[in-house]
Amino acid sequence: MGTAQFQTRFGSSLALYGDTLVVGAVRDRENIGSVYIYKYTNGEWIQTSKLTPEDASSDSQGNFGHSVAMTSRGIL
Repeated sequence: MGTAQFQTRFGSSLALYGDTLVVGAVRDRENIGSVYIYKYTNGEWIQTSKLTPEDASSDSQGNFGHSVAMTSRGIL
């Protein structure tokens, strides 16, 4: 894991459902937080999306991505 990934706390939360992996990075984007979506395809994990909060000013503590979960209906 590189220094940048360590500083963003990439992997601080994880959720796996079928071939989809959701990874939280609570200190990404200058402590705002992000959630990365990966799909397992042909033997490798491919990043398909990166979720970020619309209103970053509402949470200055960087809690976005602190906890992630998945169900058959989607990402929570």
